[in-house]
Amino acid sequence: MILDAGCGEGSHASRIQESARHSFSTPLLAVGIDLSKEPANYAEFRQLLTDDSLVIKVVPGRHYLREIREILYEDTDKQAYANETTLAHFSDHFAWTDAETITYRFPLENHLLEPLLGMTPLFWGTTEERLRRAKLRDVPAVTVDLTILYGRNPSARNE
Repeated sequence: MILDAGCGEGSHASRIQESARHSFSTPLLAVGIDLSKEPANYAEFRQLLTDDSLVIKVVPGRHYLREIREILYEDTDKQAYANETTLAHFSDHFAWTDAETITYRFPLENHLLEPLLGMTPLFWGTTEERLRRAKLRDVPAVTVDLTILYGRNPSARNE
C-alpha cells in the first residue's frame, strides 16, 4: 500500500502506483490524504505503518524556490530557509535508511508564476502588497531543491 500524506490532488501517488504495478503479484493500493498544510504528525503515521514500512518524505532544501522567497521576503528573516528542524523531527521518529538531494532550475513562463505563488506555502506569511508585486515580476526560472528522506518504521529499528 502507498499512503501519500501530502498529495494535493493525488497525481503523484497515482503515478507511483502505475509505475509499480508490474512489480507486485497483487494490485497495489494507493491512498492519498492532503495533509500538506499540516505539520507532520508522525504518531498518526505510525498507526498506519507495518513493521516493514518505508517512509519517504520530501523536504524543501535551502534553495527551494529561492527566487520567489527573495521577492516575497526581501529584507526579512524569511528570505533564507533552513530545514534542519524538519530533518531532526523526521530523525526523532524514524530510522533513516537513506537521503538524497535533487536540485535543478525550472524555466518558468510568465503565465505560470501566479499559479506557482498560489500553491506554495511561501505566500502564506507575506503581505498582500508583496504578493501583488511578485505577480508583476519577471521570473524566468525557479530553483527546485529537494531533500528526499527514507526511513523505516521505528518498531523495525532493531532488525
